[in-house]
Amino acid sequence: MAAGPDAPQAAAPETPARGRGGLLGFIAGHPAGVAQGLAYALLAVVILQNLEPTSLDLLFWSIPDIPKLVLILVAMLLGGVTWAVLRRMLVRRR
Repeated sequence: MAAGPDAPQAAAPETPARGRGGLLGFIAGHPAGVAQGLAYALLAVVILQNLEPTSLDLLFWSIPDIPKLVLILVAMLLGGVTWAVLRRMLVRRR
């Protein structure tokens, strides 16, 4: 016997709840990925804002038309190397 339109139908199996869906669900499920994406976006903004050329004059030494980004990266690198050397010297004293 065929079931008619008024016959009770079997309920669809429910899927387990996964929390919120959409963008809020992604943010709640991947906070490190969202933070990494924001960091990349901020890095891109910093890079794009510091591409203009500038000159460096230090005593008798002059470098014309070097991008600000290069100066920032060189300063960061020199600061890191200085910190590593000083830390080693201070640790050896103890």
